[in-house]
Amino acid sequence: MAPPEQRTVVPMPHSSVVPKQPGCSIKILAEAPSEGARALGTIHLIGHVPAEAEVIRQLEQKACEIGADAIFVRKIEQQSAAGQIDFEVTASAYALESGGASSVPGGKSAGEP
Repeated sequence: MAPPEQRTVVPMPHSSVVPKQPGCSIKILAEAPSEGARALGTIHLIGHVPAEAEVIRQLEQKACEIGADAIFVRKIEQQSAAGQIDFEVTASAYALESGGASSVPGGKSAGEP
């Protein structure tokens, strides 16, 4: 697996969230939360991987590194060529408030159908 060519995380000012362990559980939101969550910043990844699932795995990995509980994918573009997937993805990262998962629309843990 090749690492992304570019990784950018733009944190929000005064973010005091502690990084999480690699492989932490990240919720993928169907829409941006209006309540029950605090914005941590924007994750922007560009690169190429051998499988589509690897794009989301790398996004989740970066979200864990900045201490996020959830992400909302704002933009994802990908093309397959020569057995590789070229991608560009932009997501907003959020820390969920205590009990906030129930008030955040469309929240799914990674790997949920």
